Amino acid sequence: MVEKVSSIDHIMWVAPTLETGCEEFEELTGVRPEFGGRHPGFGTHNALASLSNNRYIEVLALDPEQTTNNPIAKQIGEYRKTAIFAFHVHRQELEEVAQIYNEAGVVCQGPIQLERHRPDGEVLRWRLLFPDFSVFGRALPIFIDWMDAPHPANTAPVGCEMTRFDVAHPQCEQLKMLYEKLDVEIATLHSDKAVARAKLSTPKGEVTLSGAL
Repeated sequence: MVEKVSSIDHIMWVAPTLETGCEEFEELTGVRPEFGGRHPGFGTHNALASLSNNRYIEVLALDPEQTTNNPIAKQIGEYRKTAIFAFHVHRQELEEVAQIYNEAGVVCQGPIQLERHRPDGEVLRWRLLFPDFSVFGRALPIFIDWMDAPHPANTAPVGCEMTRFDVAHPQCEQLKMLYEKLDVEIATLHSDKAVARAKLSTPKGEVTLSGAL
């Protein structure tokens, strides 16, 4: 049964290198992520696999062909093993989301527009709204507006489905109330540490991915 994942657009699963991330995901699930492209100026590149229902996993790593001072890329570069790093929620009204975040005392970056070239040469452009550092850490979603771009889940390798996504956090009740204000449907649990977990149905059976937030 699929439950409490309706708000998720995609999850970022970071790896020390893109190749090791793809190999590990394929070993766990039986599905090989496909190269998506580079993020110019951001310092990263990715590979994607569909999680069904317009959702996907983004295997993300530093791009050795780029140099950047981007603070998020710096955090990604510190990872020595694969883990969920962050998650995205699809929304077109990013300015309204920014207002909700600001009213809750969460400073935002954006909306900013990014792009990458797909292997077939097509350029994908989208907008992002990043919540800045707060007591919730990365337990707050990054919001994405795909504008006119085709959704990446529709061209990524298939075979997996995300059946549950939840976030555990010490400030669980406050986080849940903010999710509700943002109209985000994600299961929340209480924990001493902030952790995200994604349960996947795969050709190799049920797989759970996790990561500290």
